[in-house]
Amino acid sequence: MVVYPPDGYFRARPLPPPNLNTSDYGSSFLVGPIEADAGRPVVNLKEIGFDPGQRRFQLHYADGSTASLTLRSADGQRTVLDVDLGQRLSGARPFAALRSMYVTDSNADAARISVKEPAAPSWREENILTFAGASATDVWMGRVVPSHHNTSAPDMVFHKFAR
Repeated sequence: MVVYPPDGYFRARPLPPPNLNTSDYGSSFLVGPIEADAGRPVVNLKEIGFDPGQRRFQLHYADGSTASLTLRSADGQRTVLDVDLGQRLSGARPFAALRSMYVTDSNADAARISVKEPAAPSWREENILTFAGASATDVWMGRVVPSHHNTSAPDMVFHKFAR
């Protein structure tokens, strides 16, 4: 896992399957108060700390809010991160965002998105470029056809949102 402090971007790379020496990083994600900087989403970090024993990032944002991101587990099937938003300031800004490479469905880190909305009877799936947003309890982003780009990049799931 890597973090780019100047813009608050994280990238997770899964452990490789037995037949590969390494695996590809996938989409970038942001955690914290999202702001637009020249049209590009960023998270303005004031301070970032890492506790290797707990595998936890402590995040302090420029607006005074805080969060932690903990690596709960990692194996060849999944990497599980737990995000605690800690102290949040009032406001309706998004707290998570995804940035990904997309050219076509067969040349992308993530090409499709599915959301489970609270009152919906089933998941809703769309092309990631035409997705306009949702209020969701669960979100999946990934590929349904093989890609020529970052062939081992992971799908991403955000779920178990709680207040």
